[in-house]
Amino acid sequence: MSEINFDERLQELFDNFKQQLPTRLDTILTAWKGYLETGQQVDLEELRFHIHKLAGAASTYGFTEIGENARTVETRLDQFLKDGSREEVEAELTPSIRYIQDLIENC
Repeated sequence: MSEINFDERLQELFDNFKQQLPTRLDTILTAWKGYLETGQQVDLEELRFHIHKLAGAASTYGFTEIGENARTVETRLDQFLKDGSREEVEAELTPSIRYIQDLIENC
């Protein structure tokens, strides 16, 4: 009987996370747009923070493809924060962020 409650609780957590994905996506897209407007490293750091949170949470809740893609973006952001040009950041991350957006919108 407690196994049923445990399974129900896990499903509830999964469902809650799935419902939060659009809000998480909005936060990421807002941070990305902020960077595109300013080109400032602080905005790129904010984007990295939100991508990092998505990567960990998505993997934890079984959204493997979202988590893996977010982790890839996070790794690239780490590299860009050290030595990337704005042109490189925009060229490489725009399609990656769009892909994460598509994954979230279609799950």
